Amino acid sequence: MSSKTKLTPALLPKLRFPEFRGAEAWKPITLHEASTPVTERVGEKKLMPVSISAGIGFVPQAEKFGRDISGNQYQLYTLVRDGDFVFNKGNSLKFPQGCIYLLQGWGQVAAPNVFICFRLKGDYSNGFFQQCFEQNQHGRLKRPGFSGGSNS
Repeated sequence: MSSKTKLTPALLPKLRFPEFRGAEAWKPITLHEASTPVTERVGEKKLMPVSISAGIGFVPQAEKFGRDISGNQYQLYTLVRDGDFVFNKGNSLKFPQGCIYLLQGWGQVAAPNVFICFRLKGDYSNGFFQQCFEQNQHGRLKRPGFSGGSNS
């Protein structure tokens, strides 16, 4: 980790709410530790194929491209459910290292398998992570050469 991305050793605020006094400090973890990959394929299910646009989030392919571009690859698309995150590695001005969005209110969709899909484990808060991703915290902390592999 470069000196620019080192986390402060003390993640314990000086002032705390009474119910948190005496609780231990937060321990930094990797996204790999906090999540599990979503790899279920769409197969024969009929779901809306989506794309991800930086600054916007999920967009139906038919709206973004003027038509459904999934073609013969549709069955290999990843089945994404509300509560899952999708990482588009493509860069943009707002998100040079790619963007990550939480699927909410869509039910189930079909995401191209070029996107990395994951679900948070246990008691991790989707809302907390969503705010971090929208503020590009992942881009600020991302290691050089990151490709979304096992140390993501």
